Amino acid sequence: MLCLTGGLVSYPARTPSPQLQQNGGFESGLEGWTAGGYTLDSTTFHSGKASLRLSEANQIRHAQSVSQLLPGKVGPGFYRVTAWLKMQGLGANGRNKGVRIGLRSKEVAGEARCRRGCSFTKVYSGTADWFRVDFESVYLSDPSLGVLVTSDAYGDPSGTLWLDDIVVQEEQHPALDVVLRVPNYRGILWSDQPQVAEFDVTQKIAGAITAIAVDDTGSSKVFAVQPGRTSLDLSGFSGSHLTVNWRVDGSCAYPDFRLVRRPASERSSLTITFSPDGRFLVRGEPRFLLGVYDSGLGYTTTKERWENSFTTNRRLFELQGINSYVNYFFGEAPTNSLLPMMDALRDHGILYWQTANCFGRNRYGNRKGFPGTGPDPLYATTLGQHPGLGGWYLADECEPGLADEILADHQLLQERDSDGVNMGVFNRRDVRPWLPSLDVVGVDEYPLFGVEPVGGYSFGKVYEGAAAVREAVGDNRPFWQVIQFFKFTSKGRWPTRDELRNMSYAAIVGGADGLFYWSLGTNALAHVCRGWCPEKLEYFERLKAVFAELSGLTALANEDLPASTVVVSDPSIKVRVKKGNGAIRFHILAYNHSPQSRKAMFEVPSVAGTSTSFGADFGPWGVNIFDVR
Repeated sequence: MLCLTGGLVSYPARTPSPQLQQNGGFESGLEGWTAGGYTLDSTTFHSGKASLRLSEANQIRHAQSVSQLLPGKVGPGFYRVTAWLKMQGLGANGRNKGVRIGLRSKEVAGEARCRRGCSFTKVYSGTADWFRVDFESVYLSDPSLGVLVTSDAYGDPSGTLWLDDIVVQEEQHPALDVVLRVPNYRGILWSDQPQVAEFDVTQKIAGAITAIAVDDTGSSKVFAVQPGRTSLDLSGFSGSHLTVNWRVDGSCAYPDFRLVRRPASERSSLTITFSPDGRFLVRGEPRFLLGVYDSGLGYTTTKERWENSFTTNRRLFELQGINSYVNYFFGEAPTNSLLPMMDALRDHGILYWQTANCFGRNRYGNRKGFPGTGPDPLYATTLGQHPGLGGWYLADECEPGLADEILADHQLLQERDSDGVNMGVFNRRDVRPWLPSLDVVGVDEYPLFGVEPVGGYSFGKVYEGAAAVREAVGDNRPFWQVIQFFKFTSKGRWPTRDELRNMSYAAIVGGADGLFYWSLGTNALAHVCRGWCPEKLEYFERLKAVFAELSGLTALANEDLPASTVVVSDPSIKVRVKKGNGAIRFHILAYNHSPQSRKAMFEVPSVAGTSTSFGADFGPWGVNIFDVR
């Protein structure tokens, strides 16, 4: 066990900017605002002499909203909005009807709504005197075209709303933004790797940048730094723990990073670490993670009963090559149940990931908390001592504004279970705010949503999500992706076997180093029918086929070769090249990022130094695997 690991010491604090909106109290009428259904009211107001009123929105034919476009900026940012509301019988005509406040980046014409970032408050309804709404830490990935602050009627509510004193501010970062790139796992400088730390530095305020490294013997060194990728040679330090402090013109400009030195011999004893080139290492050996989500199942306290439950209720062990399992409902399960469960899973080579996750804007979803990050450290320590625990699932589709709180949980679990890897998955492709808060970030892209459109579902978003995460984490940090294995709304459908296969390879070609499938449990496979009816069996057989193929492709755990190793004639064909074994020099995983069938030519280097070419046909969103000898 590692007694101390490194990384970012604290999440960077953000300070509110001057107000961005104009006429937030409507003292100048609707100047600066675009309104539909909202009218000026000079008889009721929170302050000043006027407010906006929305009455009986259910009787207004068109959309009922008021908005203001605020100046944009280059690069992502956090924002906040406050507003004062008063309500009289708002939304009395039905459930979940009322008004919500929102912030979103302006999109270009034809672009999907919220493509550049958005977030909304809960829906407010009922009767209440003036109260303040504080909506903080809203992350917008690309506000370059402007930021829209909105108040929208939701669900055509009856009743009356008054709105006043809106204030919008950017939550500004420090003078620098710094991302640790090397070492790629918890700031650990292994003894068999170069004693160099690499950071990506973005400068926000002009001035001379310096990084000051100090070790636990008192030695220090000052490095002059330029924006961009910077390397700090730490080989001259003799201490085992180092701190890197960041300054602009002598003033603190970003929180410290902690780095620790460890003997390489410790790596093989840890359940999971990362290779320098960004592969998962399970007890020191490269591994492609292949797992499933589950939910439901009752607790039991014996290994034999767990074995029977997984075999009978889930047929889990029929999934060839499965090595990871998450049960979304087990976050509060007692240790006397989880320990024998992990015994059963470990007999089949499967690691378990325990949940203690946020969801949406709530740190713990609808629950009060999880024992893993609760006040008693014994729970996490006890589970962490079991060799079958892979780590902790700390975030599920959470808002980026929670990244600071999850960093605190991440650090807490490093103390309680330093052998466990902390993971999270997000439904937003921009995972940059989460990089310091988790060991592993992932993305879920579920293209089969609702009624299938003319021309089919847009399966390309699976590859696009993976490619966006790969760009954020860099080439030397592994990540995982969640693949849709469920029917999304009653009007949707289950993925076919070919679609499940194509989505899996799309994520891999996009850069994923592990795949998890949602889900064997509730609202997914378990709810198709009771028992194992033919329909459920058919869906399960599709998943089994994909697992069998992926587990048979052992090269997925191999080293990546540059994509430029292969020249492809069609830019719609995306490739990932894996180093081969034995007579196979390398493997080409090729994916058609297009809804049309394509034919492409491939040019590859030969052993003699010349090149050879071959052609291949691809179906829509299709995949081909080539072994080059």
